[in-house]
Amino acid sequence: MRQFMKILLACLFGTAFAASAQAAVVIHDYNVGRVITVQYRGYIDNDHGGKYLTPLITALQTITFTGVSNGGKTYNFSVSTSNTSSVSSLLRSFAFDVETAKFKSASATGKFKQVYYNTAYPLNSGTRDVCFTVTSASCTTHDGGLAKGTTATSTFSLTFKVAPVKVALDDFVAKLHTLNPRIDGETYSIAYGTASTATPETATWVMMLLGFGAVGGAMRRRRELSPLQIA
Repeated sequence: MRQFMKILLACLFGTAFAASAQAAVVIHDYNVGRVITVQYRGYIDNDHGGKYLTPLITALQTITFTGVSNGGKTYNFSVSTSNTSSVSSLLRSFAFDVETAKFKSASATGKFKQVYYNTAYPLNSGTRDVCFTVTSASCTTHDGGLAKGTTATSTFSLTFKVAPVKVALDDFVAKLHTLNPRIDGETYSIAYGTASTATPETATWVMMLLGFGAVGGAMRRRRELSPLQIA
């Protein structure tokens, strides 16, 4: 019985944090200091209209919500971005979708200070609402970037037409180029990001609490059973 309870609790925690990592990351206006971790894994064109995962291209990003301004219409973030790839490369840009209505504009400072909107990424990656890049060229060109083994800081702000009580960020992607050596002849990679937060969302906590309640109920019923009933 104890072993079963341990497995059940592990499943509850695992499910909760997996849900937090897979869904859009939600930031409420009161979540000042909340940290989003984005782990990027690179993909390479397979020359047949598809793509495959390569362990050689990776990046890590921590995005910290620093509060709202502009009467609650602007959400502000600080960012630390690291190119953790195993091969020489330059991380040029990162982008995501803003899953919140009435998104108006973005601004940025630091390493990734140039802002573009509705950018289409290669490898059939689709279009992202906003991207941040290192130079004034587009987000997907082969020009400049964050070198392998280095980390850079930046900030970005998202402004809305009306003050939202929360914003949701999803579908993170990054562009890396000048791969050396080339990977299957390719000089660039598109890396997809998995975003997670240190604490689950409210709905996830509710699911966990219900699970704990079920565990407690099962243990209480077991104690009420007589030795004969248990046998």
